[in-house]
Amino acid sequence: MTSKIKSELLKKRTYAFSLDMALILLLNKAITLSYTNFLRTVFYQLAPQTQTKVLLSYSYVTLSTLWIVFWAYFVLSYYLGQGKTPGKLIFEIQTFSKKTSDGLTLTESLVRTMGHFVCMITGLFLFALPYLRKDQKSLADIISDTWVDNETEDAQLAPVIELHKTQTEENKAA
Repeated sequence: MTSKIKSELLKKRTYAFSLDMALILLLNKAITLSYTNFLRTVFYQLAPQTQTKVLLSYSYVTLSTLWIVFWAYFVLSYYLGQGKTPGKLIFEIQTFSKKTSDGLTLTESLVRTMGHFVCMITGLFLFALPYLRKDQKSLADIISDTWVDNETEDAQLAPVIELHKTQTEENKAA
């Protein structure tokens, strides 16, 4: 893969993940605004102090729904979307599995999402990992044993080609 193609893929990955995060934040905002509206319309008869206490728990609700939306979004997108999140779908890239050609398994989807989550809670600097590695693998790619490539049949053959190269190099060394 040429360096221009690799940099283009990395750019697409960055844009796709940014779009996915924007969608997650929009979903979370819609849920929390619905919650706030529900509290104000249904519990309007409560004493003002009680309403204030309930509304002060808004940050806990926001964080817990963000956590749920984040995990549900990525696990379901990867598993049901055969390795494609909405962002990857728009930018025409896909996550491929080394174990199966039918998309990602549920375990791979969960582990991949855990990789994204670890990157988020460590201050986002781990998202720079693909920019620092020659193979451009992210933490999610490494721990789930998957890779991201353009949506082509050639991309599905990449592990076979890589395995053949490795075996050829081992035969030459022996």
